[in-house]
Amino acid sequence: MASPDIAWLITRKNSCFLVKRNGIRLSREPGNLRNLHSFKYSGIVGKKVVDISASAKGVAITRKKTTVSCAKPSASTTTVDIAGPTRCAAKSIKNLVKFYRGDLLADALARTSRILESKKTPKPLKTKSVRGSRAKKL
Repeated sequence: MASPDIAWLITRKNSCFLVKRNGIRLSREPGNLRNLHSFKYSGIVGKKVVDISASAKGVAITRKKTTVSCAKPSASTTTVDIAGPTRCAAKSIKNLVKFYRGDLLADALARTSRILESKKTPKPLKTKSVRGSRAKKL
């Protein structure tokens, strides 16, 4: 397997995940927590990659192993499903990411909170009650 630096030099200008809009270069890569097209946040070329996505129960965190056999590519990642309240999920994500990629901790927590917020059902709107004797007659 090529080194991450060489892989980045090859894919930085040509990538199917690259999105250029209004002078900003964004990325749709799995494992890119900030969605910025840069070597630091790249989910393809990095040795240590953290991906946080929505799952049926709550949030799924996928980490790429640093030492991997080329004969078993499916064993190169580990996935953990985290369910529960937002604070418990955030604490679990913090403990999983803190020592693996400490520089991505804030981004991982932000992605987790956005995913869990999108899964909440919206509260129903209260109907306005009319006040006053004249309003009740109508």
